[in-house]
Amino acid sequence: SRMADLVVKAYGRVVAAVFVIGVPYKSTADVVSEAFWFKIHENLDHVYVLSLSRPSPEVAELVKSLEIELMDLSDLREEELPRRLSAIADQLRKIAG
Repeated sequence: SRMADLVVKAYGRVVAAVFVIGVPYKSTADVVSEAFWFKIHENLDHVYVLSLSRPSPEVAELVKSLEIELMDLSDLREEELPRRLSAIADQLRKIAG
């Protein structure tokens, strides 16, 4: 089964999905393939991959070519992370309308 780290629904329909690179039990390739699967099978315009460590240029290019938004959070200090994640959550709430 495919699972997103966060799914945003509106009116009973999935409108966005978020995946996180760096989860101990999933490889980067697994995360990107799950994000792409969600994009295609749920017909989503809004799919995001968050990375807390700098993604390789190959991963960044692959995600871009799949029309998935990569959010590189590797430059954030730990104390900035909650604020940035809150801003992402606000953005997703606007999508859900």
